[in-house]
Amino acid sequence: MRQRVEEVVGGNRLTAPLTASSQIRQASNLDPARQQLANALVGLQTQRETLQQQIFALATSEQELRREYAGLPNKQLEQSRLEQQVLLKRSFYDQLQARFADVTIAKNETVGSLEVVKPAGTYLATEETNNPMVILLVGGFVGILVGGGLVMLLSSLDATFHTLPDLQNALRQQEVSVLGLLPLLPTTPDVTIPVIAESDSVYLEPFERLRTSLRRAAGTGVKLVLLTSTVNDEGKTVVAYNLAIASARAGKRTLLIEADLRSPSQARALDVAPDPDAALDPLRYFGRLNERLVPAIANLYILPSPEIQQQAAAVLESSEMRRLLEDARGRFDLVVLDTPSLSRYGDALLLEPLTDGMILVTRPGYTEEGLLTEAIEQFGESDDVTFLGAVINGADIPLQSREATDPVPTLLLDDLEYEPIEEIKKSASVHGKRERG
Repeated sequence: MRQRVEEVVGGNRLTAPLTASSQIRQASNLDPARQQLANALVGLQTQRETLQQQIFALATSEQELRREYAGLPNKQLEQSRLEQQVLLKRSFYDQLQARFADVTIAKNETVGSLEVVKPAGTYLATEETNNPMVILLVGGFVGILVGGGLVMLLSSLDATFHTLPDLQNALRQQEVSVLGLLPLLPTTPDVTIPVIAESDSVYLEPFERLRTSLRRAAGTGVKLVLLTSTVNDEGKTVVAYNLAIASARAGKRTLLIEADLRSPSQARALDVAPDPDAALDPLRYFGRLNERLVPAIANLYILPSPEIQQQAAAVLESSEMRRLLEDARGRFDLVVLDTPSLSRYGDALLLEPLTDGMILVTRPGYTEEGLLTEAIEQFGESDDVTFLGAVINGADIPLQSREATDPVPTLLLDDLEYEPIEEIKKSASVHGKRERG
């Protein structure tokens, strides 16, 4: 049959081949045999297309059935989870029902056992008069107890050292040498940083003692000293300025570097105007040692801060800052660096390896016990930090004029003890004194 179809469709080399099978019915001049074969061919083509559609439908149905079969385990797990939730809720409901039944039974038993022993009635009650003196005494005693308790509670919650002896004892327990006790300098509304401009000021002597103690405790090789504090308002900037002034008054060529790039410059306190172009390129500013001579104080130079910097840490860790400190070490007898407080920024720890040691400034009424202890422990555990000691600022100490032998009467307060030089040397050696090239 297939051979015959080929002969009929192809013409058997005797007649012209037939046209496409879809157009066979359009030819009207076919013989009956070819007509019949053409009809059979069209029917087979139709059956083929129908079978292809059925195969496609079966494939689609197979994919849907496979997806449903793959989702059966998830549905079983979801069913198990829902059954467990139903069991837990049913158990919780049964417990509530049992407790409610117990409470109902207890209530019925309690109410049912009550009996009226005496009928209710009214009577006149006489008011008892109390002695006012007794009331005052009892009230005063209770007030004293409550006030004392509140004072003890507030003192336990407040971790600030409010008195100088408490701060001294804390430093002594931590084996930290106290390099100096500094008084609270008088301030005026128009002066932000109180500086000792007069050479005969009574406030200059404590800073001179601080310079001497620092030199004896750390040695004559110390040239770069870094000052910082645990919190703000402890007076680290005031101490840095006046320590540099005391060193310059002693004939030492001294440089004060404002390394606190988080705060505005205070150089105007020494009648020195900061460089207005320094904030534009701080690296170039620190790359050249462009110090300013303080007009009113001989031997004192200052390098003002280039105002507030967003990338302060990058500036302090730059090679320009390193070269500046190396150059300052060779040109000056003492370089004092003022840095931000440790509780806010870590700039002091970035600069300390470039210096000969760190001094921690404290102050009664501002220094917190937890922060001070944490800082001292961090210094003691680190091999890279040279901790020279602490300075107590704002202390009530007697001041003595350089001309007079008696202390100034208006500034005499409680007598305070200074640590001997031997104790300072001993404590400084404990806290990791090291020599630098």
